[in-house]
Amino acid sequence: MTDDTTRIYGTPIDTHTRAEAIAAGDLIQAPDALTHDAKFRAPVTLTRAAWADCVAWTDDDHARTGAIQDEDGRLWDVLWMAARAVRGLSSDAATACFKVYRVARDARPGPDGDIEPTPVYLIATLLPDGITISLPGED
Repeated sequence: MTDDTTRIYGTPIDTHTRAEAIAAGDLIQAPDALTHDAKFRAPVTLTRAAWADCVAWTDDDHARTGAIQDEDGRLWDVLWMAARAVRGLSSDAATACFKVYRVARDARPGPDGDIEPTPVYLIATLLPDGITISLPGED
């Protein structure tokens, strides 16, 4: 840990490298092609919870909701909004909060048959080895 990292985040209780977190499934690496298209210059990962809430989408989700979605499109929305939020950071800021509208995986069509996307707030944290996107309150 560097002095700056300890100053910003405090003394770590446990250390876990980004590679170890990806291997354990705690972080999910966004594909380089998408992060590059969104204009990120650093690797981007999402926490398992942020991925499950805002990116994950299955054929069962489509059948249940009727919403035409896919994981690539949902991930693109998250990356695009994160890139906009990170660009607005000052050089000494380490996090940016941003909002994404997404169809919840457990959403049900309303009386008119439509499903309205709902907002979710996410946090992009700039770290020495890349950017991590998480839900508020995740450690």
